[in-house]
Amino acid sequence: MRIALGIVKLFPEGGLQRDCIRLARILTARGHDVTIFTSENKWPFDRLPCPITLLPVRAYTNHRFDLNFAKRFTAATAEGFDRVVGFNKLTGLDFYYCGDPSILDRGRGPIERALPRHRVQSMLEQASFGPLQRTQILALTESSAESYRRNWRTQEQRITVLQPSIDPARQRPDLRASDYRAAVRTKLGLPANHKVWLWVGAQAHVKGLDRALAALLSAPDTTLLVAGIAPDSKDAVQAGKALSRRRNDVRFLGFREDIPELMAAADMLIHPSRLDVTGQVILEAIVNGLPAVVTGLCGFAEHVEKSGAGIVLPEPFAQANLETALARMRDSAVAEAMSLAGIKYGRETAPVSGLDQAADVIDGSATLEPDAPAAASPAPRYVPISIIVTTYNRPDALDAVLRGLARQSDKDFEVIIADDGSTPETCALLQTWQGRLSRPVRHIWHEDRGFRAAEIRNRAILASSGAYCIFLDGDCIPRGDFVLEHRELAEPGWFVVGNRVLMSKRLTDQVLRKDLEPELWTFAEACRARFNGDINRIAPLLQAKLGPVRKIRPQYWWGARSCNLAVWRSDLERVDGFDGSYVGWGLEDSDLLIRLLRAGINRKDGRFSTGVLHLWHPLADPSLLSANQTLLDAIQQSDRIRAVSGLKALGNAEPWADVRPVKNRIAMG
Repeated sequence: MRIALGIVKLFPEGGLQRDCIRLARILTARGHDVTIFTSENKWPFDRLPCPITLLPVRAYTNHRFDLNFAKRFTAATAEGFDRVVGFNKLTGLDFYYCGDPSILDRGRGPIERALPRHRVQSMLEQASFGPLQRTQILALTESSAESYRRNWRTQEQRITVLQPSIDPARQRPDLRASDYRAAVRTKLGLPANHKVWLWVGAQAHVKGLDRALAALLSAPDTTLLVAGIAPDSKDAVQAGKALSRRRNDVRFLGFREDIPELMAAADMLIHPSRLDVTGQVILEAIVNGLPAVVTGLCGFAEHVEKSGAGIVLPEPFAQANLETALARMRDSAVAEAMSLAGIKYGRETAPVSGLDQAADVIDGSATLEPDAPAAASPAPRYVPISIIVTTYNRPDALDAVLRGLARQSDKDFEVIIADDGSTPETCALLQTWQGRLSRPVRHIWHEDRGFRAAEIRNRAILASSGAYCIFLDGDCIPRGDFVLEHRELAEPGWFVVGNRVLMSKRLTDQVLRKDLEPELWTFAEACRARFNGDINRIAPLLQAKLGPVRKIRPQYWWGARSCNLAVWRSDLERVDGFDGSYVGWGLEDSDLLIRLLRAGINRKDGRFSTGVLHLWHPLADPSLLSANQTLLDAIQQSDRIRAVSGLKALGNAEPWADVRPVKNRIAMG
């Protein structure tokens, strides 16, 4: 299969960049066609495992640079790839390989959150982690996974927490043998009587080099090796000025590939980072027997604690705590015990399998039986939106609705037909639609025992897999951006009420004869239909970004209908769904909205965005409306939130029947 890997910048010093190259090598070895996309490539050309495609971008700020690259990467991978994998927060991803926590955990105040930097970062984060996205998360640490569950309600089934992973070539505890260690120290010209600290990184300030240098001033007979910072760099020059009286005790080594050898020569890794996605060098240090002093916000600090191979500094950072930890590490017995603990941890946990695990998830091997070949199938997708279409004995209208759904610009949804007891013609129609939508159509049916729309919708909810349910009637045709507009309006704590355009009987007959496809109308064609009296209004067909105006009536339930309504699945479960006590036409949707509002879920207006075209039909039998009105009056006078006969009332009863020959259909209720 063709796999695209996206990373904003590719350079050999970064742990994320090395993981990108290693993953590309693993996937290529499995026979996949891999391409890496990046804006800047500084990796040695003779060591690349796959082609590199440059997508150069320009910007004055880092966040705008990331956004511009995300746009180019999305466009470049829109077609022709079976899997799209990101190593930075990008858009249009099937998989995101990540370790950093949510930016919402950074404690930014209201002013910072209003700045473009936060808005862009939040938008890119939501594009992967939001509950209505399909991106599968390959998390490097449990703490980062929990951060996204908490802040974005990322579903558990979309997250895989990977085992730790380092390059096997960099796990060399054998190099700490005294003879080899002495030889490396001699080669580096290190004083025999000096303690040796090792600092590794490419971003001096972020990785806390200044903190290490400050600690060096009070550490006698100590040499600091700095790998990743060139001797003639700006960071090295500034460090020299700050350490004029101890500058001979600092060695700037530049980029080095012999990190295991440097670890063998050193007595301790010092890594007082201000921010670290994982801190790959931390894991490499402890499994190589090099004790580590690290800050607690580093992603892999947890391995230091688990192994007992070093000291994790508490947050917030204090220089005194760092110096106290370093003084403790000067005790040879303490350092030796930590070294042995780290080597033992590396042997017992074998932290080399994480990228193989990531490759298994990406190419689908993780879901196959042992020895079964990986198939070049579409990326496994979590479908976050369930469209529940209610119908009863009107297959011609349902056909028009499904035609509208097949034309959606946003195809990440499942379709569930909530069938209130139709005859076999509806099932026959649905058989013809299998394979014509992005996912199979599911047919939820129960026996015809009168108008029981509330109950069949509940059965459809139970059968759905999405986090967000959009209810649509089987005679309401959606236009091409219906799902996309609903997705953009979705917001935790709110349900969205759409509106409709009523069509005349004459126009409806033309649509059902397939002479017209009104979901494709231009504005001029809609105006012509309005002028001819074939539709009752044009406003629902207009598009407008109303922003906060959509929230001006948060507690208003009048006029809302379930023919065009979107509610979070968790909110439906909170109020126990529709109330099946409503039998016959009318008011079951009003009951639901009253209970949602009472539960603290607010109303958001979907007009000028999600309007649908309602086919004409005779007026429903209002004979039971008075009984339903009595039920509605009762709910208004009470403080009840949950339905009298809702989702829970269905118990463990089978909630659905897949589309199949009518003679094998399972009757519900």
